[in-house]
Order: sequence, then C-alpha cells, then structure tokens
Amino acid sequence: MKKIFRIALLIIFAVLTVSATAAAIFLIVPTKLELNTKSLENNGDFIDYYDRHNNKITTVSSGFSAIDISEVSEMIKNVFIASEDKNFYRHNGLDHLGMIRAAFKNLISGKYVQGASTISQQLIKNTQLSGEKTLKRKLDEIKLTQKLEKLYSKDEILTMYLNKIYFGENRYGIESASKFYFNKSSGELDLNEATLLAATIRSPSAVNPLKNYDMAKTYQKTVLSRMLKIGYIDEKTFNETLDKNAVIYGKSDDTGSCYIKAVFNELTEELDLDPYEIRNCSVYTDFDEDLQRELENSAKNREYDEQIMVADNKTHLINAYYTTCGEILRHPASIIKPLAIYAPLIEKDVITECTVVKDEITNIDGYSPVNYKNKYYGDVTVADALKLSLNVPAVKLLNVLGVDESEKYLKKLGIPVKNAALNLAVGHIDGGVKLKQLVGAYSSFPNNGNYSPVRFIKKIVTFDERVVYEQKKEEERVFSQDTCEVITDILRECASSGTAKKLKKLGFDVAAKTGTFGNENGNSDAYTVSYTTDKTVAAWIGNADGALMDNSVTGGGKAAELNAEILGYIYKNDTPKNFDHTETITLNIDGYVLKTDGRIMLADENTPEKYVVKGLFKNSCRPVNTSTAFSSAKVDNANVSLIDKEINIVYDKPDFCKVKIYRKSENEKRLVYEGFDCVFKEILNEGTYEYSIIPIVKGKNISVSGEEITLPKVTVNSDLNHLEPLPDNWWNDE
Repeated sequence: MKKIFRIALLIIFAVLTVSATAAAIFLIVPTKLELNTKSLENNGDFIDYYDRHNNKITTVSSGFSAIDISEVSEMIKNVFIASEDKNFYRHNGLDHLGMIRAAFKNLISGKYVQGASTISQQLIKNTQLSGEKTLKRKLDEIKLTQKLEKLYSKDEILTMYLNKIYFGENRYGIESASKFYFNKSSGELDLNEATLLAATIRSPSAVNPLKNYDMAKTYQKTVLSRMLKIGYIDEKTFNETLDKNAVIYGKSDDTGSCYIKAVFNELTEELDLDPYEIRNCSVYTDFDEDLQRELENSAKNREYDEQIMVADNKTHLINAYYTTCGEILRHPASIIKPLAIYAPLIEKDVITECTVVKDEITNIDGYSPVNYKNKYYGDVTVADALKLSLNVPAVKLLNVLGVDESEKYLKKLGIPVKNAALNLAVGHIDGGVKLKQLVGAYSSFPNNGNYSPVRFIKKIVTFDERVVYEQKKEEERVFSQDTCEVITDILRECASSGTAKKLKKLGFDVAAKTGTFGNENGNSDAYTVSYTTDKTVAAWIGNADGALMDNSVTGGGKAAELNAEILGYIYKNDTPKNFDHTETITLNIDGYVLKTDGRIMLADENTPEKYVVKGLFKNSCRPVNTSTAFSSAKVDNANVSLIDKEINIVYDKPDFCKVKIYRKSENEKRLVYEGFDCVFKEILNEGTYEYSIIPIVKGKNISVSGEEITLPKVTVNSDLNHLEPLPDNWWNDE
C-alpha cells in the first residue's frame, strides 16, 4: 500500500513539475507572433508546378468552395466535435487536462510525442504555424489559440476549421471534399458520408473513401463510437450507419494531366510532408514538355491501358510520364528476373554469363514452371536463358539463390516483397509493383550498382520561401560495378537478338528486358524496360482491372515498340555513350567443351571461330584453364566386331573431328575411309587384316593429326573368322 502511495505521489509531483515548467516557459518565453486573420479567411489553396527550366507548367487549385456558419448543420457539428474535440463548446480553446497528460507522456518518453490539440489549436496549427514539433512552436500555438478564442465565436471557429481541414486528394475544406467524393454539397451529406469524411482527416492521403474505402469504414467506426458514447446517436443509428455503403464519385486518375497528378501523389503520399505546409507552394520538377507530348502521341494503342515513363539516370528524376489508369500496382512478370535472380547470383560469383543451366520440364517442391509455348532448349547458358527469358532456368537459379536472399536484394532496390515463393522468378509479387519502382531498380544498372529511388519532385518551396523538401541523391550500393557490366552485356544482347530485339533498329547501345504475364487464355501485363547510359524507359500495357488482353500483346511486341519509339525520339539528334566495360574482361570460351560437358574453358589459338563463345567475366570468377580440344585430336572407346565377313568399327570422337581409317593386308596399306562418321563397315575377302584410325582436327590455324590407333588383326577364311581380343582401355595403353 505504501509503495502504491509513493508511486502516486511521484506521478502527482511529475505532473505538477511539468505543469509548473510549462507555465513558467509560457510566461517567460516571448512570442512576436500575431494572429494572421487573412490566413483564416475563406480563400482557396493552390500549387504551382514548374518544369526542368523553372518555367511554370500549371497552377492547380484545390477546388475550394467555402461554407458559412448558416450552412453548418447540427449533424456536421456533432460529427466533427465527437471526432476531434468533444468539449469544444465548453473550453476556452485549450484542453488543460489533456495538455497535462500529453506533457507527462512527453516527459516520460524524452521527446515530443503528443500534442492534445483542440479544434481551435488545430486551426491555429494548420493556418498559422509550421509543422515542427518543438516546445516553442507549441507555446506559440497556445498563445495564438487564446487570441483566436477572444476574436471569434465558437461557431465561427468551427466553420473556419471545416473550411481549412484537409481531406486528401488535394481537397481542403468540407465543401470541396463533399463535392469531390460524393458529388454533393456538405449540406446534403448524410451521417454515413459525414462520418466517412471525419474518419479521413486522421490520415487523409492514405485513408480516404477513394483510396481505401474499407480502411475509411474502419476509422468511421471509431467516429460513430464516440458519437454513441456522447449521446449524439443511438445504438440503432450506429449499426445502420456502419452497415451502409456510400457511393464514391471522385476519380483518382486524370489522364489529361497525368504527370501533374503523379507529382501530387508523390507530394502527398510518399514524401511525408504536412499537407498544411504545402498549401500555396511551388513544386519544381524535371518535366520535359516535348518528351511528355511524344509519350502521349506514341500511345497509339487505345484498346488497352498504358503507362510509359522516362527517367534520367544521373539525377534520378522523372522527365515524362503518361498513363491512362493512374499509378497502379501490377505483377512485374519476367521484368523481375535480372533484379531478383541473375544480378544477385552474379554478384555472389555463383554464376557467369557462360554458366550452363538445363532447361527442361522440372518440378521443385511441387512447383512446376513452364516456358512460353512449352518450349524447352536443354542445356543453355545463363546469358541465353535471360536473353530468351526462359522460366525454368530462372526458377532453378532462384532456388539456388534462395527466396529470402532474393527478397533482401529487392528491398534494397525499392521493391519490398513479402511471403514470396519460387513463382517470384516469373513475376508473382503479392500486391504488385509500381512502374516507378521498376524504373528506379533498373536505373541502378547504368549507375554501377548504386540505387536511388526515382522521383518526380526536385524541390518544394512554400509561399513564404521556405524549402520544405529538396531531393537528395542518396545512393545505396546494391551491386558492384562489374556485376552491372555483366548484366548490361546480357541485356544488350536481349535488345539485339533476344525478346527485346525490336530495339535493334535503334543502332546504339541499349539494354532491355521484356516481361509478359498471362496464360493460354490471354495476357494481363506486357512490359519492356530499357536503359542507355543516361536514360531509363519503361512501358506497360494491360487493363487496370486485370482483364486479359489478346495473347498477341506481349512485352516483346507492343511494349518493345513503344520503347523503341520513345528512345528514337530522345536520341533523334545524337546518340548515347556506349556502356563501359572497365571492371570486366571479355574472353574467348571453347564453345564445344561448354556445350558437351558444361565446362567453361578458354579457347586456344587453334579453336575455329564457329566454336568460339565470347563471354564477359568479372575478374573474381574468370576461367583460367585452356581447352586443348582443337589442338590434340583423339579417338576413344573403339569397338570392333566381325559378323560373317562384315567388319564393324564403332568409336567415339568430337563432332568436329575427322578420321582416316587405313586397312593393312599382307601386300598393302590402303586408306579405306575419310570423314566424320563414327561407324565404319565393309565386307572382307579371305585373308588377315589390320585396321588403324588417325584422328584429324582442322583448327583455326593448323590441322592437327592425332596418334594413329591400331586395332586388333582380323582373319577371314571359309572355315573360321577370327578377331583378336581387345585389352581393357587399349586406347590409353602406352
């Protein structure tokens, strides 16, 4: 009991200390701030948008429409008072007990975590002050709130609050929000609609009836519960309202100004800025008006939805963006393969361009991936598997890397993935991915493995000339430069002779990857992402609702054509620099040895050009052994049989190796065969014969004759055919 008493005393002492300290600071710290009545007036809010040359693109207003005191119904008052400040009509602008509780919590936590704001304080904070959380700002807020309460009536304060509050989607004020979300004035709102709006203001950018209706309904329950507790509504009204659905009128996309819409989405949803600080602000971008017009003109496929984006690799800023469906989330299909599988394995020195993987029908822990049109190629190199976008090798390699490890790399590249499985290799990502995320991830390759998210916004300046945001190119190292050089080399081949070969006609260095997501009934997504040394371009074609398109719409088809057209426009007057290979080395590999047994060996000087495979290697995993396949001819595993009078000689040799077969009898030695076959037959007359084989390789520089192999003697007569037995491993006998 004494312990509880001591704790209570400590709490009382702490509260009194906090209160006394706050009161002392309040009295001692002066404030020169005066109430800015103009900012309380019913004036509109706007944002000025500027292009890459600091020329104004457009001014977008919030669609502001003010209401006066007479238009605020009792129902609206009750909704927002219950939601935000139940004692609004009983206090003088400050909730003293709430402030003491908040101060105590701030003291315990050692930082500012709670503010205990009334409606009057919120109005002051949203119209008079910055959003910083400091004691000085809080004291300014309190003093200005007291001035507000002396100058205006409660109804006037509530009306000003309702005219200034932010409801998401660039809608300030209840009248603007009502017309946007429900296509009616605030005076026509029913209880369901009004409480949905009240639920929105807690997290307006993420939780509003348009962006996330289900979450808005969840928050609405809290508002209704408070109204029920206060006595504004009864249990029946609570249940009926909660069960009622609202018709949402607003549209999230605006294809007429899709770049500006995307800028605003980034402004309000990604940069974590106070929406009240960015009222009447100037937003500076890297917008290229001519390129934007070209994107819109290039989108000739009106049958399906489209997204096209161009970003600068050095600044990480988006130059142009066109969409018919907003910034939707979609499965990335095979676009994900270089990011999630190939680059990580190359980074870890597990694979090289020339590593051989078997492309075949397979099953891994119950998962059976299939290739496009069920076509399989047998042994393929990593370069060919990626260039041709084969699914089976990708799944096998993901299984080697591990899904968890793949997720770690994707997270570093700005693509968060949860609960992934092996189907990640073919582009299954729960929740989907934005095109902007793919562009940012791919731009890490031309940036030598350094990742930074691509942004629309370069800088934001408030009406009073404060810079509240400035893009920082904070790059994170994800891959080494040599890994990026190898990936780029493969994707250059993809753009030349692989699935993105429609880009070959451009005639300059470009790397690309395609992706198609669908089934035998149709495709839902078609992508091509390409990059040069200074630009990354992405195109997506599909249906916003996920409906299937015709199977003829593929990443390597229409999406690649869009990429080619945009890149052709960008480089109509010049060409980009070639990709560098400063950290890697190009080596000649013996393609015959690679194909026959998967070994990566250097080609020697005598290897014919047709058997040379060029590979780009990191120095950390370059091959060091040289093949002698074309410098030392050899015949193996010879087998001789005699049936009646027919001699049969069967042997092994490389495909490129020719043989000469000699037959020696008592009187002569004669050449009886010259060619590439591995079987020799002939009918013999009576007598004794001895055969020998000489392997011959016609190399790049010289023809090489191998050791002559002599076979056992054969005797043929009318009574007995005789073949001397062959000793074990006779062809290796020295």
